[in-house]
Amino acid sequence: RPVTMSHRRVFFLFCFLSFQPWSSLSDSVTYSPISHSYSDLLVSISPDLPSSDSAAIIDNLKDWITQGSKVLYQSTNGWAYINSVKILLPSSWDKVENVQQALHEVYEDAEIRVESESPVYGNSPFTVQTGGCGDPGEYIQTSSQFFTQYNTSGTDFGPLGQVFVHEWAKLRYGVFEEYGYPGDPLYPMFYYKQVWTTNGQSNQLKPNFCTNVEPVGYQADQAVGGPCTYNAKTGLPDENCIFVATGPTDLTSSIMGLPYLPGNVKFCDETENYIHNPDIPTKHNAKCEGRSVFNVISQHPDFANYTSQPQEKDTRPQFTLLRPAASQAYVMVLDYSGSMGNEKRVERLEQAVKRFLEFNIENGVPVGIVRFSNAAPTFTYIVQEIVPVDDTNRQEIIDKTLALSVDGGTCLGDGLVKGLEAFTNYNMSKGGVMIFLTDGDYACDSTNIGNIDNVIGDIVAQEVRVVTIAFGPSADKNIENLAAQTGGNAFFVPDKTGPSDINNALTGSLAYQPSVSTAEKEVNLLQKTFTNMQATTEPLIIDEFSGRDVVFNIDIDSSATSINIEIDLTGDTYSGDDVIRHEFTEQVGVFTQSIANISSGSYSIKITGNSVINFVSMLVKSKAPVNNLPITTKCWTSLGGQDLNLSGPEPQKLAIMAQVFQGQNPVIGADVRAYVESDGNEPVEVILKDEGMEPDGIKSDGIYSRYFTDFLTNVGETRYTLTCQVVGNENSMINQGSQDPTARSRSLPSIPSPKTPSCCGSTAVKEDSVLVSTGNFSRSHPGGLISVGPTTNLGNNVYPPGKITDLQIGNMDFLNGIFDLSFTSPGEDLDKGIISSYQIFYSINRTLLSGSTPESDQISLEHLACNCTLDPVPAMDIVLLTLDMTKFEAEQQYFFLVQATDLGKKNSSSNLAGIYLTNRNALEDLGLTWGIAIAIVIGSMFATFLVAGAVIWHKKHYNW
Repeated sequence: RPVTMSHRRVFFLFCFLSFQPWSSLSDSVTYSPISHSYSDLLVSISPDLPSSDSAAIIDNLKDWITQGSKVLYQSTNGWAYINSVKILLPSSWDKVENVQQALHEVYEDAEIRVESESPVYGNSPFTVQTGGCGDPGEYIQTSSQFFTQYNTSGTDFGPLGQVFVHEWAKLRYGVFEEYGYPGDPLYPMFYYKQVWTTNGQSNQLKPNFCTNVEPVGYQADQAVGGPCTYNAKTGLPDENCIFVATGPTDLTSSIMGLPYLPGNVKFCDETENYIHNPDIPTKHNAKCEGRSVFNVISQHPDFANYTSQPQEKDTRPQFTLLRPAASQAYVMVLDYSGSMGNEKRVERLEQAVKRFLEFNIENGVPVGIVRFSNAAPTFTYIVQEIVPVDDTNRQEIIDKTLALSVDGGTCLGDGLVKGLEAFTNYNMSKGGVMIFLTDGDYACDSTNIGNIDNVIGDIVAQEVRVVTIAFGPSADKNIENLAAQTGGNAFFVPDKTGPSDINNALTGSLAYQPSVSTAEKEVNLLQKTFTNMQATTEPLIIDEFSGRDVVFNIDIDSSATSINIEIDLTGDTYSGDDVIRHEFTEQVGVFTQSIANISSGSYSIKITGNSVINFVSMLVKSKAPVNNLPITTKCWTSLGGQDLNLSGPEPQKLAIMAQVFQGQNPVIGADVRAYVESDGNEPVEVILKDEGMEPDGIKSDGIYSRYFTDFLTNVGETRYTLTCQVVGNENSMINQGSQDPTARSRSLPSIPSPKTPSCCGSTAVKEDSVLVSTGNFSRSHPGGLISVGPTTNLGNNVYPPGKITDLQIGNMDFLNGIFDLSFTSPGEDLDKGIISSYQIFYSINRTLLSGSTPESDQISLEHLACNCTLDPVPAMDIVLLTLDMTKFEAEQQYFFLVQATDLGKKNSSSNLAGIYLTNRNALEDLGLTWGIAIAIVIGSMFATFLVAGAVIWHKKHYNW
């Protein structure tokens, strides 16, 4: 049953959301400092969208970007515009004309994605941001309705070119919105502007927009209409109150604050004309520590040597329509050097390739095989030219691979060149996916080709995407860069592990096949490896979002001569006809079983050997039932394809992130855990959180995050492999957004509605959010490779405590004379461990709280009005303190800051939070103005006189 956060009808201001990895700006778009333009901006249209709307979506999408390019040129004073755009259509849109075949582009590469309406963000364009200030976003998302109802979008959102630039700035330059959200605890719609006069402090209620002149407009209560009501606990207008700006005409910045006002096309900066306000509580000020938007933009590499340019230019982009090929072509470039004979690597490789070709490559997918070791043609050659695989040649290709033997050196460049040659032989001058697996450094007997660096230019020119697999701890350090430079992905396969890591790496390359609709996506319900065991039983949950086309894959590597496999679909009784039984006698191989439909429920898999089994890897995959969408998960890190650099005074941070969605709906409250494993070591478990505490950007948005600090110490560059596991239960919820059908039709940033809601400031869950339980479910997803630079001579205190990003002051209670202060505790090292101490500073003068050592008063035990202490607590625990209001002056605004300190005396400071200790009386709290209140009093008195007169008249007339 749906759980609604509130039965009140609440409407919120439209948001331009700031919500995969920080350095993961797609490889598509490039900036030219000569022409000052962006080329090859990739826009993809979701396979979920019907072709019936193709004309409207394509035409209006072109118009939106064209308008945006013009405004971008104005906003950057001629420094940037959009020169060329590629629009990737779904394969099903086969009636659209003048379309070219895509080479390597896939839906997930795009900087802009067109999807169906988002349950949380409605039809509002938004940008997914998981990084900090200056970090590029992941992508911009718009709904198909934004384009099919394009004539009304301008009314709802304002000038559409300005809307585009507002989102583009977040995506490309890593800036954030400069407006508040109704009722948001960190970025409120209103704030009190502090002004100092001869009589002391004066506090004036202002709308929370960063603008060069004060906006004019009106307040509106979106729940009941009429004037806004106050929340007595915060002293601010409540969560239903928005401010609708209507002018003035000389308001020209910031486009990040009021993008819906015509003519507001400039970014705020430090000049008098577009002055930035660093003191207001916007998300941009919090994330970028008060720096202006253009100050952040000017530090972007695109703006190196920035100067204003001529303002007259044709900024209309050129558009190219693309349609995916039926399939990508693959070449597997495999290392067969002598070292591959160590640690059973070649045996594991051959088993994985056999499995990949037998079970993962569908009929019609073109595949070729290259062997490399020494430079001579007898050592490095094309084993199998690229051919479409089908049931007539599949086994022949497998047999050719299994017949290879190890010998020779590691001529990496030669192997890559042979891979390019295989594509050329297949009449592919551009495009394709190369799977490049090696276990060693470059060691070549004689070659004119050289190492990876010598051939990477040719690979990029041929537009081949490379998926790299580092097998064992000694694989060449350049292969991750090869993946990054070609838009591929990198994987690591430790020695002495089961089949799952190498299987994940090979199947990971299939991510570059043409995208399928969400309903047809396959998810991993169970993925687990067991080592050195004789018997095991593993539970399996088929949830309501899975159960169609269920596939069981059980990889086995063992000396046991007989292994019994039982899949119990009865509910753990292992009796009757609903138990699948198989005796596995091959010792090394794969058991697979496909079932069309399995009802939701709890089942189990039992493995029993007649002796110890070396490795068993279970993988259960499924699709969602018909007319339902799956719960999916993704797993990645903030590094992208880079190494973690721990040198210098400010070591780089590594954040692990996972996204859990049902369709487009965020799944919140799930148990999400990352497992990070290096060669020869036990996996390290990291519990990811979706609480809005750094590195998490927005609370309850379905993206879970946590820093990783448990890397090996005093070692050289080290590779790790990452896997994420998700478990849900009755307490994990699907956020279906606002379902109120009576909301108004316009949007914020003017007036919000369910179609254009206000989301998301610091949290994605609102009082009217509809939350539905997921029930029990489990998911697993590989996260690829993590490469950590040398950790020698780092000492034992690499990181300070993490930054507190959710300091809140509120819950004022004037009857009892108290108010609350709360924050999430950081750790000794970022968000791990327990800090040594924390200090809470406060002042009526916010400037006294700036700098590394605030010059202000501190909260002590005397300020507390609760059974609580100032003792530190474990990382990610909530600190909630109730403060005695009598220790502070009434009718004053106070600012608070928390500084956390570790054992090594490193510290970090929180966001700045303020509170105006003003007692809104009962009439104001009910939303009554003084005029209305006086009218009620006078009216009540008049009514009393009427009643009294009537009584006196009756007494006289009827002789009472």
